[in-house]
Amino acid sequence: MSPYQYLFKYIIIGDTGVGKSCLLLQFTDKRFRTDHDLTIGVEFGARLIQIDGRQIKLQIWDTWLQQQQQQQQQQQQQRAQSQHHMQQQHHMQQLDPHDIERLLQQQE
Repeated sequence: MSPYQYLFKYIIIGDTGVGKSCLLLQFTDKRFRTDHDLTIGVEFGARLIQIDGRQIKLQIWDTWLQQQQQQQQQQQQQRAQSQHHMQQQHHMQQLDPHDIERLLQQQE
């Protein structure tokens, strides 16, 4: 039996240097690094959370935009339940805290 009841895949895409890797590291490990190497390809991270007694695994993919990788990213995006395009800080402010609950209700 799986240690979680739900799996949500999130893909963070955006230009180089906007903080995608920092967001991934902060969310998965609760730590911050001021120095980062350039992400080549895809980095993965995951975290188990509990909401209303339900174990939920959030799998996060950190990748970067480049024309020759668009086809691969489109395939990854089709498998993800949610995407977050992080080009400007105001995108972070537009996140609705009830999105996870709505996604859980859709899965039932």
